[in-house]
Amino acid sequence: TRITEPAEAVRRHYGESVFLASRLQAGVGTVIDLGSGAGFPGYPVAVIAPEVQVTLLESDQRKAAFLRESCGDRRNVRILCQRSVDVTGMWSCVVSRAVRAEEVISFALGHASHLALLMSADEGTALSSSVANKVPHPLPWDASSCLVTADVPRGT
Repeated sequence: TRITEPAEAVRRHYGESVFLASRLQAGVGTVIDLGSGAGFPGYPVAVIAPEVQVTLLESDQRKAAFLRESCGDRRNVRILCQRSVDVTGMWSCVVSRAVRAEEVISFALGHASHLALLMSADEGTALSSSVANKVPHPLPWDASSCLVTADVPRGT
């Protein structure tokens, strides 16, 4: 990652992931981490909530290989090496950080009921109106960043 300072890595990768995990809606049984990269925020969610089945979606073969090795035999984690446009299936919640919000929302519209995005506070304020019950949760240690949770409307 571009983060090289240990304190910043802990805060940005682990702290943000733990914050997200603490804000997941009750009853979420399945989560997909879109653009998982090094496994954030999905892997910490899997550790904190072992009852939740977490899919780490990563299209880059090298990153997916890293995820397979680093996740070991954790039973509630699945690695999926595909582009998001080729994915089929449904999850309770889509989580992401460092992926454009529009891409996450577009994916969520066909694959999930809820989403949780780590983003800048400005992006959170401007987030598309195509989601419902949007709630920004400011990060306690960084007013310029937030977690946005929202419901994804289901067509009838």
